[in-house]
Amino acid sequence: YGNEAGGLCGGYVGSYGGNCSLIDCENSSEIYGDNAGGLCGAGAGYNGGNCSLSNCENSGDIYGEGAGGLYGSGAGSYDGNCLLSNCENSGDIFGIGAGGLCGILAGEREDGNCLLSDCSNSGSIFGIDAGGLCGREAGSYGGHCELNGCSNTGDIHGDKAGGLCGSNAGFSNSY
Repeated sequence: YGNEAGGLCGGYVGSYGGNCSLIDCENSSEIYGDNAGGLCGAGAGYNGGNCSLSNCENSGDIYGEGAGGLYGSGAGSYDGNCLLSNCENSGDIFGIGAGGLCGILAGEREDGNCLLSDCSNSGSIFGIDAGGLCGREAGSYGGHCELNGCSNTGDIHGDKAGGLCGSNAGFSNSY
């Protein structure tokens, strides 16, 4: 329980010029808190930092505004980097602006970068502006959000919600 919490790492890991790398990790616990993530809390790889997840999985349900199945809100924003490779979420996500893999504002602002490759979500997403892979405003305000070979098969429930990304977001090469 707690805002900006993560199932394995708290908020702002690999931020402010730091680095964080998780390989073959898994969370199956439920998480309650705004901007939380199944593995990493809010702000992973934020402000000139780097955070990467490879072959990781979340199966725990997450409850909180702006939350994400793997990364919480703001991952890779403000000239930071967040990378996901061969990762998946099967937990259900409940929250405004939430996403199946990344929460709200992934890769946003001032050359922020969020890259997802060969990742998937099968959990149901419930929330206004929510997305099957990334939440609201992913890659917005001069940032970047790129989805390559990613998929969502989970149900999406909410106004202005999207199968891949929530409102005000861009993406490429996904289905």
